[in-house]
Amino acid sequence: MNYLATLAPHDGTYIGMISEGLPSLQAVGMAGVQFDAAKFNWLGAIAPIDETVAVWHTAGITTFDGARQRDIVTGATARGSITYTFPALLNELFGSRFKLVTGYNGGAEINLAMERGEVEARNNTWSSWKATKPAWLSEHKISIILQAGPRPADLDAPLVADLAGSPDDRRLIDLVLSGGALGRPLATTPDVPAERVAALRAAFDDTMKDREFLGEAKALNFDVAPIRGVDMQATVERILSAPPDVARRAKHLLE
Repeated sequence: MNYLATLAPHDGTYIGMISEGLPSLQAVGMAGVQFDAAKFNWLGAIAPIDETVAVWHTAGITTFDGARQRDIVTGATARGSITYTFPALLNELFGSRFKLVTGYNGGAEINLAMERGEVEARNNTWSSWKATKPAWLSEHKISIILQAGPRPADLDAPLVADLAGSPDDRRLIDLVLSGGALGRPLATTPDVPAERVAALRAAFDDTMKDREFLGEAKALNFDVAPIRGVDMQATVERILSAPPDVARRAKHLLE
């Protein structure tokens, strides 16, 4: 079933999946931003994103403290991507020694590089690990040494926010990694009438309870922990209200 199609009213209203990082880019004043995320009508997301840092078993590092003891070659796609930003944030705030190697075309290439011994660690979401590499988890091929985002019931790893040494550091973490609270968000354009937005949000909420949808998600090992559109709207407004000093500290990490 095309669930996105079931939400569309077929009257020209545009519904799309928006990058969860867009509000933070606006918040830090990134050059080229020509939108106002607060004016989008946010409809919901299937689940929040729980980012992780995973280390390959041959590295011999199973805790975040170990990542402070020696260089760990870490695969990433490019600057500005979460695969780069998350480890770079950890290096800056907590003295970890992730040696970032960019240029990979995507997560599958980084995974292959881990198997080949080219890199020893990477960022990935918890849901992606479960959906794409369940054997790595069950066979302890990787150690999840840190996580960011709402703590899932089936992952017991330290939260990066708990490492923050000051309220300002915690706010920086919250801004840089704010996309996790938005999941993979669906939104529609600013000019959609309020009653239509309410109907779309209700349709999304109903889809998240649909038996067929839930059955497909379970078969694919996808987590379903819906984020309601009204809550997402409030989250976006919170991101955009980041204090100027925090936004300045975050900008170079998101560039």
